[in-house]
Amino acid sequence: MKAIKVIITCAIVLSITACGSVRPPATSYYLLTPPPLNGTTAVKPVFVQVEMAEFLTTGTLTMQQDNQHLQPAHYQRWGQPLPGMIARYVQRKLQQRNVALPGQDNLHLIFDNFHPTANGTVHISGQWWVDSIERPATVHLFDLSASQNSAGYAATVTTLRQLLNQLCSAIATDLTDGNK
Repeated sequence: MKAIKVIITCAIVLSITACGSVRPPATSYYLLTPPPLNGTTAVKPVFVQVEMAEFLTTGTLTMQQDNQHLQPAHYQRWGQPLPGMIARYVQRKLQQRNVALPGQDNLHLIFDNFHPTANGTVHISGQWWVDSIERPATVHLFDLSASQNSAGYAATVTTLRQLLNQLCSAIATDLTDGNK
């Protein structure tokens, strides 16, 4: 009888300590590293100001589960504040394409969506315009989506970068064609 009590006590202690020793998954941090500039450029960098929907500024990657439900990832985080990373990325992409704005003009971007969906599609949307004291702003809407090539948040970030490249190409085309 005494041996059974000892065995039960040991089993309880082992099960309690085993639960306490489970480690959560490691947190992963992601960056939107701007592409390097090749050599030097004579183009003045475009000042880019980025605003984002509140849920995109929490530091975690967020997945849209359905039309009404957004789920923040527990262990998938942005390595730096997302608005600043996007601003540097867009600035560098425009600089690579030799896009410049006159005087004190700057590019203003607002993102309503910048996230994956549960069905494997990645979505960015919002609006952009050039802030200028010389002329009224023309607001340009954007709504871009692409399917991920593989599962996982690393693939999500790669697809977000591809969508940002598409957006930068469209902005560069509009700015060089004079549609500011």
